[in-house]
Amino acid sequence: MTQHATRTDALLDDLLQGCESPEEILGAHGVLKGLTKRLVERALAAE
Repeated sequence: MTQHATRTDALLDDLLQGCESPEEILGAHGVLKGLTKRLVERALAAE
């Protein structure tokens, strides 16, 4: 496993800590939606 993959796995573990159901990850107010929103906002701000 590469250093990048190890770091990515650690970040994912931190993000998913405390999530107890798929809804908390994939739902309308889940981690994935919030993460996607912030990632897009940062990408647009960098332009």
